[in-house]
Amino acid sequence: MSQALDTQFARISAWASANFPALIEGLNPGLSEHALSAAETNAGIALPDELRQLYLLADGEKPNGVGFFFGLKFLSFEELVKTAELWREVAQSDPELAEDGEFHSSDPEGAITAQYINLGWIAFAHDFGGNHLSVDTAPGPAGTIGQVINSGQDEENKRVISPSLASFLSWMADTLEAGKGTVTATGDASLPYEFLLAEPENRHFLDAVQKMKLPV
Repeated sequence: MSQALDTQFARISAWASANFPALIEGLNPGLSEHALSAAETNAGIALPDELRQLYLLADGEKPNGVGFFFGLKFLSFEELVKTAELWREVAQSDPELAEDGEFHSSDPEGAITAQYINLGWIAFAHDFGGNHLSVDTAPGPAGTIGQVINSGQDEENKRVISPSLASFLSWMADTLEAGKGTVTATGDASLPYEFLLAEPENRHFLDAVQKMKLPV
């Protein structure tokens, strides 16, 4: 099966159209090449190729989005930039904290730099609590540029979730098509649906990441 990112995104969109329209309805339209290039220049950020392709397909989620990545909100490019700036400010304000690897680990060993903050981790989704899905552009010696990892203030055990963003979306499409996601109506107007990975049992996707056989 092709790992092309647009192919995998189309599979997720097709599943959502048939089973969970709110997942796609909550996305912002993709940016144009011109708009994205201008935004990158203005922000001083150059996205890696696959992440750039994703933002051409969808510029993150609307405020009422359901959490595109099994409950984690897909950040708009503007939110991505603000998140990167926030972590940069934290790193500059406390360099020792940023570099501290005492309580941090990598799975597989050596694939991810074992530290609290790495400015090469580009967060593209968050849990509203300072934790993220990120594309790793500065991996450890055993890692791969572009791998998808967990990162953030509570994510001491960093894991390679998938070797690339395209393969992560391919896994997501496979999972949804196999009926391994759950959608629950909450009755809460501010967050009308709970969208979770069915297995392993979890209430938060990043908790599931710690229990899953990876990479996916």
